[in-house]
Amino acid sequence: MSYNYPALIVLISSLAIVFVVSKFVKSLPKRVTIYLLLIFFVYCFKASQLIISPPRFRSPYSPEDFGMEYRDINFLTEDGIDIRGWYIKGTEKRTIILCHPYGMDKGDCLPQARFLNRAGYNILLFDFRGHGNSEGKYSSLGYYEIKDLLAGVSFLKEKGENRIGAMGFSMGGTVALLGASLTPDINAVVSEGAYLSFHSAVYSFAKCYYHAPKYPFLPPAIWTAGISLRFKPKELNLKHHLHKISPRPILIIHSREDREMPVSEGMEIFNTAGEPKYLWIVSDAEHLECYLKEGKRYKEKVLDFFATSLRTISSSTIP
Repeated sequence: MSYNYPALIVLISSLAIVFVVSKFVKSLPKRVTIYLLLIFFVYCFKASQLIISPPRFRSPYSPEDFGMEYRDINFLTEDGIDIRGWYIKGTEKRTIILCHPYGMDKGDCLPQARFLNRAGYNILLFDFRGHGNSEGKYSSLGYYEIKDLLAGVSFLKEKGENRIGAMGFSMGGTVALLGASLTPDINAVVSEGAYLSFHSAVYSFAKCYYHAPKYPFLPPAIWTAGISLRFKPKELNLKHHLHKISPRPILIIHSREDREMPVSEGMEIFNTAGEPKYLWIVSDAEHLECYLKEGKRYKEKVLDFFATSLRTISSSTIP
């Protein structure tokens, strides 16, 4: 039997506070104030759990349903998390890692995997920690998920694969960019619907799905999430890392009408990044609907980008 220890601690602490207040605080105004503060704290804690504990979705589809042969694979991250995925063999000596969105799993990337594999690329898809079939209870919206991507890169390097591109969606897009800033082994990145930081992701999703104002609840909820996961949310910010990717190329794709992650996020990512960089804003599409809206053109842009980027990488990056 597994327990949600943070929730248990909050419950016990809350009951203890209620007991102490009822026994020793005689002033009614003081009691009311303490109870209101307690309610505020519990609400912020609950909000933080919504942030870091997405429902575990498992796609009913496999690459076989999309006409691709594959094999199940797994690899360990540096902090000991078992990551599960699929490896799809192509005809080229070039590989694309696909990184799924928050709250989804590797199966969500199968449409993109199909057209990339038909173009000859090997494909690696995996579930981030706390998602799909991988280990882990929580999501950090990208901070620890970088370890999952880097472990995937190491898995490919051990197979002798050196020309590696990454393509990510929403959280996966942010992780792909962060990963490329930390290792030169990722030679090119396509990022769709990514967010700039932990804070901007929470603010945007809360506004879109819960119509929640930024203040007063979200900053304490983010702070509480950081305590639960043992990291500082402000450290997850692409502004501090994007410049490290250059001179490797990136392609930023974003929906102009994106309500979940405003197009301003994609613009700021593009403006912050170094050269070479490319931007494609898709009109009349919602969050992560660019392929659905611009199927043929989408495939052409992504395939042209990877064909050029992975063909012209410097030989100095290949051992």
